[in-house]
Amino acid sequence: MPRPLLIVSGTTLLRDSGTTARLETTIRASARVSPRPIVILGFESARLLVDPRAVFRRFRRFREIGCWFVPLPLYPQSGKGGRMLMTSIMAVFVAAASRALRPEYCIAVNADAGSSLRWVQRDVPRLLELHGIETLEWVAPSEAAMRARRAVERTAVAGADAIIAPTESGRSVVMEEHGFADTPPWFALPTISEPSSNASRAEARKRHLVYVGGLQPWQRVTDALDTLVELRRLAPWTMDLLTPDVDQAKALVSERGLVDAVTVDRVAPAEIHARIGGATLGLLLRDELPMNRFAWPTKFADYLHAGVPVLVTSALPDCAQIARQCGVGLIVESTAGPPGIAAAISEWAELADPELPSRCVETAKDRLGLDRAIEVYESVAELLSFDRAERVTSGCR
Repeated sequence: MPRPLLIVSGTTLLRDSGTTARLETTIRASARVSPRPIVILGFESARLLVDPRAVFRRFRRFREIGCWFVPLPLYPQSGKGGRMLMTSIMAVFVAAASRALRPEYCIAVNADAGSSLRWVQRDVPRLLELHGIETLEWVAPSEAAMRARRAVERTAVAGADAIIAPTESGRSVVMEEHGFADTPPWFALPTISEPSSNASRAEARKRHLVYVGGLQPWQRVTDALDTLVELRRLAPWTMDLLTPDVDQAKALVSERGLVDAVTVDRVAPAEIHARIGGATLGLLLRDELPMNRFAWPTKFADYLHAGVPVLVTSALPDCAQIARQCGVGLIVESTAGPPGIAAAISEWAELADPELPSRCVETAKDRLGLDRAIEVYESVAELLSFDRAERVTSGCR
C-alpha cells in the first residue's frame, strides 16, 4: 500500500472559501499525479466545531474527492500565549500524526500550519502551500502581534522543502518581508476554477459590467461604482454586483443614484459562470499592496471561464501579464481613479474583438484549469521524491 499524503490546515475548512476551493485543487491534482491515501488534519475553532452539520458536510465532501478529514480543535489566538502557543500545540499533533502515518510527504496550508513543518519526521519532505501572506496593512496593530506573525511566517518558509504560491511575484514579497536572500524552490500555481456551464455562449450584453466578490476596501467596489457613474455620462452602461454583502451593496448603489443601473444579488459558486456570461468586462480593481502582489483572485479564472474579459489593475502583476499576453482584458494603472478607468473602458469597448469571449474561454482552459495544477504537482512530486531519496540515503529517520 502506498504511503499516505498528510495535509495540515490551520485555516478553517468548515466554510466555503478560497482556501477550501484551493485545497480541493490540491487533492484532485495530487490524486491524479500519484494515487494514494490522503489524510487532512483540519485545525478549526471550537466555535465552528460545535456545528455537527458543518463538520459532516465537509467530511462528506472530502470523502467524495478521495480523502479523510480529521477535524481538531484549534487553540485560540486570543488565549494566553496567543499565536505562538496556538502553533506550538498544532505542532504536537502534527509530529504525532507524522510518526503514526509515516507519510510520503506532508503539505501545510498557510503559515500557521507551515510553522509546524519543522516537527515532521526528518525523512518526510515538506511542502508549504502559501495561499496568502499577512502584511503590515492588515495585521493587528500591536508590536506583539507583529512579532508573532513574522516568527510564524519565517518558520514556515524556512522549514519547507518547496513552496506553492498563487503568483511568481509572491516570491519577492516573501523575500522583502523577511529579508531572505532566496526561498526554497518556488512553484507558481494561479487560483484555478473549472467551467460549470456554457455561459461563454451567452448573448452579449452591450455596455455591461460585472463584479463578483466581497466589499472590503482593498477590493475597491466604491471605485467600481464611481466608474459606472462616469461611464453613464457617456452611454447607458449597466452592472451586475454579485456579493454576499447584499444590504451593504444596495446602500452603496443607492448613495450614487444607480438603483436602476445596477442589479445587486447573491450568487452560489456553481451558478457564477452562467450568471455573468455575456458581460462586457469583469472588474478586478486592486490597490498597490504586498498582499495583492502575492494573491491571485479566484474571480479572474471565473470571469474567463464564462467568456468575460477582465479589467485588472497593475497591482495584480501576474493576472495583468496573462491578460496582456493572451489578449483577454484591459489593464489600467492602480493609481487610476474612476474618471481615468471609465475613459479606458469606453475606448476599449469601441475596439472589442468579436472573438474575445472564445479567446477568454480558451485561455482559462489552457492556463487556469485543473491540467495546469496537475503539471505543477507533477513537478513538485518529482522534486520531493528526489528529496526523500536523499534524506533516506543520508540516514535521516
